[in-house]
Amino acid sequence: MTEKEQITVAVELEKKDVVSLMFYAFTRRIAFKILMVVLILFCILFIPSRIMNGEPITETSDMLLLLIVIFIVLMPLILYFTASREYDSNLRLHEKQIVTIGQSEIHIKGESFESQLSWSKVYKFTESKKYFYIWQSKNSANIIPKRCLSAEDIDLLRRMK
Repeated sequence: MTEKEQITVAVELEKKDVVSLMFYAFTRRIAFKILMVVLILFCILFIPSRIMNGEPITETSDMLLLLIVIFIVLMPLILYFTASREYDSNLRLHEKQIVTIGQSEIHIKGESFESQLSWSKVYKFTESKKYFYIWQSKNSANIIPKRCLSAEDIDLLRRMK
C-alpha cells in the first residue's frame, strides 16, 4: 500500500463530537423521523384550533398534546445529557488517537488501547457535515472529525467508502 492510499490522522475528541454522534445516530433512524412527523403534524393541527377557540387544556386529547410538546422539547435534552455522561465516563474518548485508514483496514491506537478493523467487517461508513463515522454496529461508531483532516484526506476518504 502506498502512502497515497492511506490516511493517518491524529484525533482528539471533544464532548461536542460525542454529542453530535448521539444526535446523528438517533435522528437518522426511520422510526424517529416518522414519530417526529406525526407529532409535529398533530401539534400543527390541534394547537391553533385550541388557541383560537380559547378552550382550556382539560380533555384527554389536550393532555396528550401537552405531553407531545414536552417530549419534543425534552428529547434533545435527554440526548445531550446521555452523550455528555458517556464522554465524561469513558476515559478512552479523552485519549489522543492515531487513526490510520487504508484500503483494506483501519488501525486505531490510543494511549490505553489499540484496535485493527477490516473494512469488510465495518457495519457502515457515513459522513455528515463535520464528521466521518465508522460504524462497528448499529449503535457504536468511531468518530473522525473533519477538522482533523486535510482537504486531500477528506477526498481520499470519500473515495475509500
